[in-house]
Amino acid sequence: MKETVWTEVRECRRCLSHKPLSEFYISNSKHSDGYRSECKECSSHSWRKQTYGISKPDYITMLKMQGGVCAICGKGQRNTTKKKALSVDHCHASGKIRGLLCSACNSAIGHLEDDIPRMSSAIDYLKKHLSKTKEL
Repeated sequence: MKETVWTEVRECRRCLSHKPLSEFYISNSKHSDGYRSECKECSSHSWRKQTYGISKPDYITMLKMQGGVCAICGKGQRNTTKKKALSVDHCHASGKIRGLLCSACNSAIGHLEDDIPRMSSAIDYLKKHLSKTKEL
């Protein structure tokens, strides 16, 4: 006889979908069950709207226009190591949104401070040492 495994579910207050508790962030406040009232996906969309002014349909449109992949490396959001949504990349000086990037590419250009000459130097450095590292 097959054993039934019960998973606790709750309804998201935004999308009204019933999802397992693993799809909700743990709450720091005193919710009755210890979880936030909106699912992780809705929470992410709310944060993007508040931070960048991008609605859920805007994000989905951008994602479709990019073929569902990072604008730099071409990896899909499901192929990234953390399996999370692509990040909204923006110019820190102007605030203008440039596209959607995976965590690795977003971090890389962030650490290089959007400095194109610095990025070019990094590429030159890698090219210079490409044949040397293959021999090791």
